[in-house]
Amino acid sequence: MSTLEMLADILIGIALDLAATALLSETGVGLVVGGAIAGYLAFKADSTWLKVVDLHGKMIAAVYGFSGTVGGQLSSLRGMTEVPLPGAAYDNKNVGP
Repeated sequence: MSTLEMLADILIGIALDLAATALLSETGVGLVVGGAIAGYLAFKADSTWLKVVDLHGKMIAAVYGFSGTVGGQLSSLRGMTEVPLPGAAYDNKNVGP
């Protein structure tokens, strides 16, 4: 299960808990217990979100490192001046009016 799926499951759990808390709020005990469970699930959702943000930061760092390495190696390409450039714009006779 991915961390985003885990986060979505926790948020659904919070919604269900808050709905049950609203139904049981008349007893007084249901309000306290439901609020405590909702608080715990909110804490769990926050820590899961921080995991998602951390993994996203690591992925971005990897992408920047890879693109920097590839960009640095572009100067080692040889023979690019030997390829003749076209003299005019491309004109396809099969396309057009």
